[in-house]
Amino acid sequence: MDLIGQVAWAIDGLLALLLLWLAARALASPGLLEAVVLFVGFGLTLALVWVRLDAPDIALAEAAIGAGLTGALLLAALARLPLSARADEHAQSSRTENTQPQERRDAEP
Repeated sequence: MDLIGQVAWAIDGLLALLLLWLAARALASPGLLEAVVLFVGFGLTLALVWVRLDAPDIALAEAAIGAGLTGALLLAALARLPLSARADEHAQSSRTENTQPQERRDAEP
């Protein structure tokens, strides 16, 4: 296998791992905004995969609909959430962020 073929395999492998990582992070993220941003990143990465598979028409549709339109709709829905729901979500994410530094401070002599 020549060098170009090896580089192509490496790029395809990295794209596959990136897709898996983005999907797992989007599903497991505690914050709604973070999940939406990861979802948009997943759609754009999937568009790159379609380009690598020589399907530019599907790549354009994925980028426009999957990442662009759906991401905009999810962000608009997030903006329309009641303030109490956004405050609860923000409190949960800040609570998880604040526990880690406290543990580090407690561990220091």
